[in-house]
Amino acid sequence: MFRNVILDFGRNDACVFVAGTGRSGTTWIAQILASMTGARHIFEPCLLDGGYEFATLKHRFLNESYALRDYQLYIPPGLGESSAYFRPLSRILQGRVKNEWCDKFTHSGVYTRRVIKEIRANLFLAYLSQTWPNLRIIWVIRDVFDTINSQVAMSKREWHFDWDHQQIVSQQQLLDDWLAAYLPSMRLAVTTAERLAHRWCVETMVPYWQGVQARRNVQLVRYEQLINDVSVWESIVQFVRAKSWSRARLTEVLRRPSPTSRKLFDDSGDRGCTLDNLSAEDIAAIRRIVALYGAARVTEGK
Repeated sequence: MFRNVILDFGRNDACVFVAGTGRSGTTWIAQILASMTGARHIFEPCLLDGGYEFATLKHRFLNESYALRDYQLYIPPGLGESSAYFRPLSRILQGRVKNEWCDKFTHSGVYTRRVIKEIRANLFLAYLSQTWPNLRIIWVIRDVFDTINSQVAMSKREWHFDWDHQQIVSQQQLLDDWLAAYLPSMRLAVTTAERLAHRWCVETMVPYWQGVQARRNVQLVRYEQLINDVSVWESIVQFVRAKSWSRARLTEVLRRPSPTSRKLFDDSGDRGCTLDNLSAEDIAAIRRIVALYGAARVTEGK
């Protein structure tokens, strides 16, 4: 039974939003930010149910049988308060969500800051950053091959990572605005690797095309840099307006695997892993799809 007693007294602007695709390191980064700043860690509150509403705002306990785990909601950035999702997102950003799913990594206590971690927000990052200009957003990008390799690996352990292009077709404005030219290729995706490659490209390139990375309240970070260079975290400290962190303390925290890391499931680890779950055909297909979207410059960090 969920018994955590969590009091969230953080101001509306005492919030950092960590976004990225699944298996890009968002849980790990949010965990570090929460640990170093004493913040409440809110886990994936934007999970939709069958009615396309945020399930975590409706019930204390999540009914996972109705959860749309692989659905990415698109919200055009110019809608502002006219969007049907404005009020629900306001509640989430204000910490007015109390759900066993969202607070699974948070201990009972009183909090004045919050870190929201979400893997289903990439297609409305532009909306978030434009509608809430004081919200600090950390957008995480991880190499496409490592991301898909990790998704496939975790799927073998009963985690669900897949993609259906029908979610694009069902959102006509998303299709019209950005993705109509790629629909024929999406329909031809047969293998899991091909479908996940389209998923990575859609979730990465739509916000990239929208210019999210250039917005004042967004910091684009690369997973590979964060795991290899402690100094890279200094820019994040400044961005989230936190007090200076002890480098020794940060180094200690960085060594801890994420609660969702492959390290907790097998001995292969997840940082800098080999592509042990992708065949040569998979890698070739991913490369082809990445080239189709012109996403090579993004995955190569250019």
